[in-house]
Amino acid sequence: MLALLIVIYRWETDRMLALGLLTAAFLSAGLILVFLIIQSLRKMPRLFEASITESAKDRDALSK
Repeated sequence: MLALLIVIYRWETDRMLALGLLTAAFLSAGLILVFLIIQSLRKMPRLFEASITESAKDRDALSK
C-alpha cells in the first residue's frame, strides 16, 4: 500500500521515476531473499541423514 501511495503522490511529476525506483527496490529485496534462502538450504543437514547412516551400518552388519 505504501508503494501505491508513493506512485499516486508522484503521479503528476515523477511517476516513471517513482515506478522505476519502487521496481528496483522490490527486485533488490527479492534477490536478497533468494540469496538468503539458498544459503540456508545449503547449510541444512541432509534429509534423514541419521536414518541413512543407521541403514548403512545395518547393511554392513548383515552382509558380514
